[in-house]
Amino acid sequence: MRAGHPMPVGPSSRAAAGDRGAAAAELAVVLPAVVLVLGLCMGAVQTVGQQVEMTSAAQEAARSLGRGEDESRAGERIDGAARGASMAVDRQGHAVCVRLTAPSRFLPAGAAGMRIEARGCAWQEDADEDADAG
Repeated sequence: MRAGHPMPVGPSSRAAAGDRGAAAAELAVVLPAVVLVLGLCMGAVQTVGQQVEMTSAAQEAARSLGRGEDESRAGERIDGAARGASMAVDRQGHAVCVRLTAPSRFLPAGAAGMRIEARGCAWQEDADEDADAG
């Protein structure tokens, strides 16, 4: 093709215009799937973050109970990280364990009933004294 001459008009230029339309249609079909996958990935990250926060809160509550604080005080310690979580305490010998359970903060998982659980344990030095006193 020489400089100064216009582009040829014919079947090849019409095919290129049709390809652009097909690309836009393919993008319109694929884009919702990409957005859905990204949303699910973000939800998974949020769920893992909630699990980490709750595990830390359960460990803090177990240490609190191991120091001899009462369960209401341990519950106050976890309130920020595990808001709305139910707490169960299990004492066996010198071990005191706390199990937290809460609904998932990721809305679709929470609506489906998914619950996050975390457990933390600590050593209680005066466990025998508490058993004798009770």
